[in-house]
Amino acid sequence: MRITGWLAGLTLAMVATGAGAALYPSNPTVDEDAWFVSGDGLSRFDRASGRRQWRVLAGEPVSDPVRLGGRLLVTAVGRLIAVDAASGRTEWIRPLADDPFAPVVAGGRILLASREGRLTALSLGQGRTLWSVRPGRGWIYPPAVQPGRLVTGGQDGVVWALDPADGSILWRTPLEQELVYAPRALDRHRLVVTTFSGAVTALDGATGRQLWTQRFPAPSLRAFPLAGLLLLPGMDGVLRALDPADGHLRWSYDAGARLLPTLSADAARVLVSTGEGEQILLRIADGGLIARYRSSGEPVAARLLDDGGLALFVQRRNEPGSGPVLVYAGRR
Repeated sequence: MRITGWLAGLTLAMVATGAGAALYPSNPTVDEDAWFVSGDGLSRFDRASGRRQWRVLAGEPVSDPVRLGGRLLVTAVGRLIAVDAASGRTEWIRPLADDPFAPVVAGGRILLASREGRLTALSLGQGRTLWSVRPGRGWIYPPAVQPGRLVTGGQDGVVWALDPADGSILWRTPLEQELVYAPRALDRHRLVVTTFSGAVTALDGATGRQLWTQRFPAPSLRAFPLAGLLLLPGMDGVLRALDPADGHLRWSYDAGARLLPTLSADAARVLVSTGEGEQILLRIADGGLIARYRSSGEPVAARLLDDGGLALFVQRRNEPGSGPVLVYAGRR
């Protein structure tokens, strides 16, 4: 296959906690035989041939998937959907009163945060509601999972820790402005949030106490704890790398263009994408430029391969409704 762009990705879909492993959505989701890619619908690609084997929910914006055994969990508008990973057959659909974000699985439960401000725990079997709470006003984001707590926040600028057993509030920490996106766990004890004031704040997960705060000229789109750094693509087109211990700025790189709220990395490299379809590959140690590339479409998913290669999926701008396509798989 010919590649006209470069995207290297490592998404940590499983994070260890005191109660096992929390499963977070990732795009693509990978197993030995296949890549599962969401975007316009949900697609399975054969890893040996690169061919798309099935596509479901075509024409719908679908969340990043969570792989749970032989099943994929995704959300679409007003629905939680379980799909058989081998065949693409829909196993069950759970109608929802809310518009959900992507699911998180932890403690034997599916956790759904919504734009209506509810966090709901559902059973793994058929998506039966176990509990549902609305801790504040406005939307809330998918939770960060730590031992004995779920940490979330959103529109009203408050971060909450909830008891996984029943959703009761363990602590609340008011911040000065709404969160840009979901809290991210730095480890079992600390987490980080970003707000529209340009602040990046680390919190103690047990108490909600603020550990450190850094402020930048523009908000950070998301927070990515990777390779011993906290990586932050900013709304001002600057990628920043902080020391997660104290928030000290280690390096920054000005892309000169609008950054997308996605980021991919391995132990040596980090890559960000721009709104103009350009990919920028940097050294993760110091932010030095390795290369800038343009892809043949809008990148929707990527993954580093075990042999050091990569798989890149794009959405063709001139082919609406076609779904994601694999444009490269292998070593460059």
